[in-house]
Amino acid sequence: MLSDASVQTANDQDQASVKWLKQVLPLIRFRKCRPWTYFPVMHEVLGFYPSEIVVIRKRTGTPIPESAYMADGAGVLKEMGRKVGRVTSIPLVEVSQVVSFPRSIIGAFDNFKLVAAKKTISFSVLQQETPNVYRALPLVLGARYHQKKQIPLTGLYWALSFFLLSLYFTFVPQQLTTILSIIGLSVDVNDLADLMPFILSVPIVVLICAIGYSIPGRMKAKHKTKLKPLKDLSGRQPLRSRIAGRTLMILGSLLVFITLAALVMQYSFGQFYALMTGGITGYAKSGPAVVVFMALGFMCYVMSDVVTLFQKGDSEAFLSLLIRVSPYVGIVLIQTGRRMVARNALSVLAEDSRAPILYLRSFESDVEDTLTPHRLLSRLFGLTMPSDVRHLPLYLTAFFEAHPLRLFRTLFGLISHTTELQLASFFREFGPFIAIGKPGEQLATIGADRVFVGNDEWQKVVTDFLDQSRYVVLQAAGTEGFVWELHTVLETVPPEKLLFCLSNFRERQNDYEDFRLRAESTPGWRFPRSVGNLNEAQFLFFDSNRAPILHAISFRSPIRWMFLGQAADLRHTLARFIDRTDTTHSPYKPKSYFGHGFLAVMMFLTVVPLSFYLLGWAILLIIAVVFF
Repeated sequence: MLSDASVQTANDQDQASVKWLKQVLPLIRFRKCRPWTYFPVMHEVLGFYPSEIVVIRKRTGTPIPESAYMADGAGVLKEMGRKVGRVTSIPLVEVSQVVSFPRSIIGAFDNFKLVAAKKTISFSVLQQETPNVYRALPLVLGARYHQKKQIPLTGLYWALSFFLLSLYFTFVPQQLTTILSIIGLSVDVNDLADLMPFILSVPIVVLICAIGYSIPGRMKAKHKTKLKPLKDLSGRQPLRSRIAGRTLMILGSLLVFITLAALVMQYSFGQFYALMTGGITGYAKSGPAVVVFMALGFMCYVMSDVVTLFQKGDSEAFLSLLIRVSPYVGIVLIQTGRRMVARNALSVLAEDSRAPILYLRSFESDVEDTLTPHRLLSRLFGLTMPSDVRHLPLYLTAFFEAHPLRLFRTLFGLISHTTELQLASFFREFGPFIAIGKPGEQLATIGADRVFVGNDEWQKVVTDFLDQSRYVVLQAAGTEGFVWELHTVLETVPPEKLLFCLSNFRERQNDYEDFRLRAESTPGWRFPRSVGNLNEAQFLFFDSNRAPILHAISFRSPIRWMFLGQAADLRHTLARFIDRTDTTHSPYKPKSYFGHGFLAVMMFLTVVPLSFYLLGWAILLIIAVVFF
């Protein structure tokens, strides 16, 4: 029998769930799909409202208005679906059963089947967008909701079937000959042996199906091992030295220049052109696995060159080893040197009398480049790298930094690929851009000027900076430390001083919903509901009455991307936030440059390789004049 305390706890939990449900509904989720009846990629949109479920298909470029995210916004969503011609709606009172199926082993979507008296509909949701959906369904439907726990192997079956089909058709002539010989009753043991791989493929598939259905949907949690307490490194100052840092940067640049000159001397223009354009195109498709294989291949080649050097001992072997090693060593030296010359925030504040701009973020966001458009063109020009690659150590990311355009910009000081670096380069026009440093860093992360403090005093330091800052820029996240900063800022800082960079929530509506509910738990604040379903970074600021103003990021012309190293046009995006006195602003609209992407690709294929080739010969000429 339950105690009174247990009953009270259950009631409190029920009340909290009902309150959460009222705040989070409606849930709107997107996924890209290519239905058979449409040629272009479409968006399948799920709208989970308090009284009904709506599923529509819409064109990818058609935004859903903020009014569709209100409790009574189902009509807006259905009207949008009718314009495309695909909309399905079922009132929740007519729903007899909803069943969810977890994503397959190689799939990205969880599948849902909704059964009503007159119709049945199926829809899919990205796995990362399902947590709030799974929490809301049993609260709304109760026993009518069933969650399957077995992991389907549908995706694996498709991949396996295509593999077997391709394997079979590889030997089609031989198989046809064998089949005809069997039909002609001229059966030979060798013929049957030839057919055995194809015959055995059927029981193999059946065996995999049997094993697959026996896999439980949820793997058992691993036993947690007791971790040893870590040494408190907060407050430790990173290594800083302007002389040593600049020396490393100069040495790294020389190594890179030597590599470029050696490549120009070694290859003709046609070979150099193929090497450069092909290498850049390969970088645009690389991921963490590719980077690791590049590192392993690099080590094998280096060991081979070292063995050759010891065997021959001539200048040609040494030059080959130098050309292979110098770009990666140069990159590591340049990056290390830049971090060593990073300034201390307290020194910057003592030298600059202007009010600072305080940058608050999760430490996990230090390496992110979420202001960059994640498109093939931006990766082709070396503006961004895969998220998994960004979090690798420097000695591994150096293989991606060897991207020719990225390396070229690095030589001229144009390192602006992280979100923090882009924000810092913009806001330093208005005052020192400062942040709290990550505890235990041996070398400071470049971007904002950092102050390193102990765990017992960082909150007081943040509070002191809030009082004297001109602006407070928040890179929104969901970590515990940032949540404290969020509530402190909303309670103490005037709304017109706040700027939220919501780029971490691009196409992550579930995470944004959790952030929004945390922020709106502070009385008097309301945030837009649609941010996580948008495919570009968003900036949010407020007027003096706390009315939200949402601006999608605006980009520069793609022609300038490869030279500047960043695509974001923050001056246009944040003009209204910076200048509140100008009331003549027309409605905000991101800039567009029709046809510039094509021109940028043409320049990449012509002007850029030629410029690199001429630069290499110029370096050779300088070396010849200086040393000979």
